[in-house]
Amino acid sequence: MTKDRKKRRSFGAIRKLSSGKYQASYQDKYGNRFTAPETFTSYEHADLFLAQKQVEIARGLFIDPRKGKITLKEWWLEYSNSRQDWAATTRQGNEHRARAYLLKRFPDICLADMPLQEITPYAVQKWWANVQRATERKTNEIFNAPKSPTRNARNWAYKNNISVPITGRLSPAIIELWKAAGSPTCSQLANKPRFEKAGATAASQCYKLLKQLFLAAVECELIYKNPVNIKSAGKVEVAERKSATEQQIAELALAVPERYKAAVRVAAYSGLRQGELFALQRKDYNKETQEITVDKAKFEVASISTIGSPKTRASYRTVTLPPKIAKELEYHLDTFTAQNPTALIFATELGTIVSRATLYSWFNPARQRLNLGWLHWHDLRHTSQSAAAKAGANTRELMQRAGHADFRASMIYTHKDPEADKNLAVAIDQNIIELDLYRSA
Repeated sequence: MTKDRKKRRSFGAIRKLSSGKYQASYQDKYGNRFTAPETFTSYEHADLFLAQKQVEIARGLFIDPRKGKITLKEWWLEYSNSRQDWAATTRQGNEHRARAYLLKRFPDICLADMPLQEITPYAVQKWWANVQRATERKTNEIFNAPKSPTRNARNWAYKNNISVPITGRLSPAIIELWKAAGSPTCSQLANKPRFEKAGATAASQCYKLLKQLFLAAVECELIYKNPVNIKSAGKVEVAERKSATEQQIAELALAVPERYKAAVRVAAYSGLRQGELFALQRKDYNKETQEITVDKAKFEVASISTIGSPKTRASYRTVTLPPKIAKELEYHLDTFTAQNPTALIFATELGTIVSRATLYSWFNPARQRLNLGWLHWHDLRHTSQSAAAKAGANTRELMQRAGHADFRASMIYTHKDPEADKNLAVAIDQNIIELDLYRSA
């Protein structure tokens, strides 16, 4: 054996090229042959490369180098098309985030055209910085967008507890008072920190979508490691939602149009989601048991309302109404709901689905007149869960009533009762032995 001849290899092959450099090739566990992406100046360097590949294959860490060449845009299209479990609203939101931020060409970075294997943590960091700036800029544009003088005056009247007709029409006297106050705009009256949180939330949702995309790429063995791993990037510190009191719920129900009074009350004491509530049909309420059956939900895609399956498997449930709320619902059924079993319980005057725009056309003026601008319709769901917890429901019962499959999600909807600690102290006090009893003895 001459000095230049090498021992026959058990893994891979190395050959010397006419240029004097060495080329390495190997096979994966499926018998596919691959050639090293570069040549080596020495036999030892080629040998080291093959040793690394051998360890990767043995440990199950090997990734087909051809797969990682797919671009992020190509992988997004393939992945989104494969997610048949996405609800229509989820798909609409994710497609918007992909167009607006995920695949956007920023001045210094564009992940869309980059192969997955070339997207590094540094590239993700640059993309994330651009997304944060873009969402903040978009939020400021919305916040400072010009509004009509009438809308500015109406919001000013609400803020100052000036009575506005339920139609929202302003009298000349209110217009003059608004002008005398300096004609403040909606942006001056609005809660700017809430808008800033909205921008941070939008950025967080984009980051989570990118991370979800790369986690799927790792599972499909397109890449070995997920480069999306920025600490706390997907988290937004949000203040705990307020829970409306029984008095506020009653006042709110009296402030909305008669047709929707029962909708406010049922939402506040049943825990139904907005989509579940406005998809209810007459046949879904059992008068004898005072139970509501939830097996469908309303969705809005491109401003078009449709009725389909609920959010999750846990959303299929039966909710028992408190007797007082059941009585109000039955009055509503007799007064406003058509006799057809499939008629919507809560519908517009034309019998159509209550869309989000329709909902806030009467809910917004009512909450503003009552100085409840912080209260969103979804907060009524929080009120329901807090009332159930206060009544003694355990965690499993709270999850069932809200239609939650996850314990952590259910905990978000329960809030501390300001009087709970005082009540606990009183209860504990009843069992405490007073020291004065011993002193007197």
